[in-house]
Amino acid sequence: MLIALDRQERGQGERSAAQEVSAELGLPVIAVAGLNDLLAYTGESSAMQTHQSALLAYQARFGVAV
Repeated sequence: MLIALDRQERGQGERSAAQEVSAELGLPVIAVAGLNDLLAYTGESSAMQTHQSALLAYQARFGVAV
């Protein structure tokens, strides 16, 4: 299964939502980019830096270490 952005959110258990879907369906979940990629980009792009704090807050609230 191909997804554009893996938001790297917690699933119902210890795994990420993408990992849970992969296990449940027996299919690999492949992301074009992940939240960590987006955070890196916003840190490097002066035009996008204003969005980084909101992304970090989202990651702190919903994220899982991937």
